[in-house]
Amino acid sequence: MTFEEIDRGLASWNQRLAAIADNLLQLQSDPTYQVLTGTGGATPLQLTGETAKRVLPALKAIETIFHQFSLLQSVIDRAAQLRKDLRPVFGRDQTLREIEALLVGASVQLPADAVSLKDRTLLSGARGTLSVQPEQLLAGMAKAFGEARDAVLLVSGAWDELAREFDAAETQLRGLRALDANGEASRVLDQAERALATVKEQVQNDPIAAREALKTQVLPALAEAARELETRRRLQRQMAAARTTLERLRQTESDLQAAAAANRDKILGGGSDPNAFAAAQSASLAAWLERLEARNGQERATTIARGLDNFEKALNQAVEASVQALQRERAPLETRSELRGRLDALKAKARVYGVAEDAALAGLAGQAEELLYARPTDLARSAAAVEAYERKLAMPAGSKQHESGSSEERR
Repeated sequence: MTFEEIDRGLASWNQRLAAIADNLLQLQSDPTYQVLTGTGGATPLQLTGETAKRVLPALKAIETIFHQFSLLQSVIDRAAQLRKDLRPVFGRDQTLREIEALLVGASVQLPADAVSLKDRTLLSGARGTLSVQPEQLLAGMAKAFGEARDAVLLVSGAWDELAREFDAAETQLRGLRALDANGEASRVLDQAERALATVKEQVQNDPIAAREALKTQVLPALAEAARELETRRRLQRQMAAARTTLERLRQTESDLQAAAAANRDKILGGGSDPNAFAAAQSASLAAWLERLEARNGQERATTIARGLDNFEKALNQAVEASVQALQRERAPLETRSELRGRLDALKAKARVYGVAEDAALAGLAGQAEELLYARPTDLARSAAAVEAYERKLAMPAGSKQHESGSSEERR
C-alpha cells in the first residue's frame, strides 16, 4: 500500500470506529434495551416463549460486539501508531508491509468460540484462536448489531402496539357490555375478556406472543361479540316485525271467516266449508315464534337467525295464502255489488231514454232486482237477468221510442 492509501484507510477506519461506538452507546441507552438486559439501573426481565427465543440470542451477541470492537480498535491503533512512527528511509518498506497486514490481513485474533461456523476453515482454531480480517470482523459485527437493534425495536414496537390495542380492546369490551343489557352475548363477551386477561399476563415477559395472541384470539373474539350483538338487535327487530305480520294474519283469518259466513248467508251455494279455517295457521305460527323467543339468548344468535328466517318464510306464505283466500271469499259479494250497481246504471239510462216505463223493460228490471236482492242471491240467474235487461235496452225499438219521446218533449 502507498502512503496515500494507508492514510485514506486509517481515516476511513477512524470514521467507522467512531460510528460503531456511537451506535453501540445509542443502543445501550435505549430504555427497552436497558429493561431487556438489566443495564442502566433497570431490573432485567425474565423473557419467555417466542420473545426469549427471538430476542435473547440477539442481545447476547452485543456482549461479543463490545469485545470485538475493542480488538478491532487495538489493531487500527497499532496501524496508526506505526504510521506515525514511520521513518523516512530506514525500514520504511517493512513498516508499510506491517501496516498493510494490519489493515487488510488476518490481523484480529479472536477466541475460537467467538467465530461462527461459516467463517471457519478446516484448520481454524488449532491454537485456540482464530485470525480474521478487520473488514471480515466488521461485517460480522454489523450483522450482529442489526439483529440486536431489530430485536429491541421488535419488543419496543410490540409493547407500544399492545398498549394502544389494549386500551382500544378494553373500551370496545365495555361498550359491548353496555349494549348487552339482557346478557344475550355474555358467553362470547366472557370469552373475549378471558382471552384479554391471558394476553395481559404475557405482555411483560413475552410481548411478541402477546401481540400475536391479541390479533388471533382477542380481536376476533371481540369482533364475534360485536357480530353477535348486532345479530341480536336484528333479531329483535325481525321478531317485532313478525309479531306485526302475525297480527295481520290473524285479522285476515278473521276477515276470511266473516267473508265465508257472509257468503254462506247471502250467496246461493257460496261460502267455504265452515271447517275449512278451523285450524288457523296463525295459532301454530304464534307458537313457533314463542319458541324462538324463548330460545333467544340461550342459543347462538346465528342459530336463532336461521330459525327466524324459516319462520318468516312460512309466515309470509301463510299471509299470502290467507289474502288470496279472502279475495276468493269476497269475490261473490263483490260480484253481487257490481251487478246491483250495473243494474242501477242501466235503469238510469232507461230513464234518460224515456223507456223506463216500457212494460217489457220494467218487467226485466223487476226480475233482475228481485233476484239481486234475494237472500241468498243466485248469482248466475242474477247475472243473466241483468244481461237480458241490458240487451233489451239496447234493441232498436227502444232507441226509436227514445227518439220519439225526445221529439214530444221538444214540441
